Amino acid sequence: QEMMDSGFFRPFVTPEWNAPGEGCYAVILNNDNGASTDEGDRISYAGSGGRRRGQNRTAPQSFDQDFENLTNAALRQNSATGEPVRVIRGPKLQGGHGTGESGGGYRYDGLYTV
Repeated sequence: QEMMDSGFFRPFVTPEWNAPGEGCYAVILNNDNGASTDEGDRISYAGSGGRRRGQNRTAPQSFDQDFENLTNAALRQNSATGEPVRVIRGPKLQGGHGTGESGGGYRYDGLYTV
């Protein structure tokens, strides 16, 4: 809530923030579906989409993700332009880099190259 109140992050349902036609501004890593991996300085992010409309956002993927998804397209744009993305880690993140062991909440961890 504090990140939204400060204007740092917008209150969207998806764990990414991007404006249409622009690169991705921030990604929240909270491992809701267990598909992303986090090694601290290197992240393998599963992307956005892959579920049918109305399907629970934490359900397993029901189809392959693609760059037609606006968030994935925004991350692709970051990769092409070299614009970094802000990484925010949450309490459900596996592998010792989340905030669950230190009291929970969300933590801004800096800029990462895509």
